[in-house]
Amino acid sequence: MRYMKSISLLAFAVLVACGQAGKTSLSTAVQEDLARLPKNVQSVFYADVQALKNSELGKEINQEMDSTMGRHHRDEDYKEFMEATGLDLEKDVHSVLVGLQAHVDGSEATEHMDGKAFAVIKGDFDENKIVGYIQEKEKKEGRSGLVAADYNGKKLYTGPRGKVTAYFVDANTVVAGTEEWVKQVIDNKVGGNNLPTNADLMKLIGQLPHKDQLWAVGMPGEVMDRVASELSRHEGFKAGHTLRSLKSGMLSAQVNATADLWASATCTSEEDSRLMSEALKGALAMAKLAVSDDRELVDMLNRFEIEAKGTEVHVSGKIDKEFLEKLKARHETKKMAAF
Repeated sequence: MRYMKSISLLAFAVLVACGQAGKTSLSTAVQEDLARLPKNVQSVFYADVQALKNSELGKEINQEMDSTMGRHHRDEDYKEFMEATGLDLEKDVHSVLVGLQAHVDGSEATEHMDGKAFAVIKGDFDENKIVGYIQEKEKKEGRSGLVAADYNGKKLYTGPRGKVTAYFVDANTVVAGTEEWVKQVIDNKVGGNNLPTNADLMKLIGQLPHKDQLWAVGMPGEVMDRVASELSRHEGFKAGHTLRSLKSGMLSAQVNATADLWASATCTSEEDSRLMSEALKGALAMAKLAVSDDRELVDMLNRFEIEAKGTEVHVSGKIDKEFLEKLKARHETKKMAAF
């Protein structure tokens, strides 16, 4: 029970979103990258890694993680990778934009989910050093997973089993996904059948209050049916119908001194949105129960608001340094009590 309460608290803190501050818009660079993604993706995720990392709250979190990251940098394999490639993942990856596509194959008895990802990564990349390091390491280990090939004067790199192909557009951009899509990017043939022509997803993106640091939108469709079916096999899970009713979802965050988060879901009916709202309120109540001995932490959880409006459910709240410090202190106390 103790673990369930902790999981409920942490899951709710991650799920919620907020933000009553002014709206932000998509940058020209992000709009250009969206035009590279294929039209038929079902969800899109974007993170400005450096903006999040360099925000006031981000810096506080980084300081808390210094000991962990210190061990990470002392790891010999990572140190070797960084020295050979010149790529420091913490500093040299600037932003990530990912489109996801999934569908269910087969009959009900034999069905399985098949997924594809399409990524546009911005940063500082030395193609020759990165590829050279991977190929040299594979050679030393007696394996050959990375395959290089020429395509219309460009170099493509395909991983094991041919599932992912990458292309260095320039020193600051890498695209990775299916070989077919990467070739379309090179040939500039994605346009006309790209994400901006997907009116439904673009409408969701347009509704996001914050678009410059962290956001995600999605229309799960049949995938949510499959997820609900899988979860319904577990005894005690009663939310299968509610999950199947989810037509679309949105999440965005604005991080400065606080993390202002906002989330919204659209269901098939007003009754479904009411049920989803009640389920989320139940999760919040469990989180409060888990920290009922700390009045300040309960008050912080009271910042989160959950409201059903027609077929939509809106969740809003705020996370700050004090909130994270209290969670950390509780975690440390429980860890000490376990010994």
